[in-house]
Amino acid sequence: MEERNVRGEVTEANVIRTITLCDGRTLRGQTKEQNDGFSFLHTKDGIEYKKQLKWSEVQMIKIDSWELKQKKEEKKGITYEALPKKIRIRTKQGEFFYKESGLADLKLLSLSIENQNGVATVYSYWVDLLYPNQTWYSGLPNPKGDKLVREDCYKDVVRMIEWE
Repeated sequence: MEERNVRGEVTEANVIRTITLCDGRTLRGQTKEQNDGFSFLHTKDGIEYKKQLKWSEVQMIKIDSWELKQKKEEKKGITYEALPKKIRIRTKQGEFFYKESGLADLKLLSLSIENQNGVATVYSYWVDLLYPNQTWYSGLPNPKGDKLVREDCYKDVVRMIEWE
């Protein structure tokens, strides 16, 4: 059943999603949409556009890379937060948009999904520790090229979200 605010507008809607984690595992179940849609900046042919989409128009969001942001130095090394950086949005009409500023503004850093197993909360970011010998607590290899952006991700982190 849809929840409505005092003006009678729908505030949450249950939708079916499939979430793919970085190691290939998938979760399928119901989630709640908190609003009708979102706007974002994207670049096409070198021109920046502002685009408005409704969640009902989105087929898939895939995270292509994560940005490492240094948090603090600790005795065992330096902690970094790995936040979604470059994401790909595909609409149900087959359009693709590339967004360079992550998922925080879309409120997709954490997702609760409910299915026959219960309720699970999954995340599209993680915190990692870089040891003095330049290895990572997560066991991931060092990023290639730009040392603050990585395309691989921790096994339990969300890589892709698909809407039905």
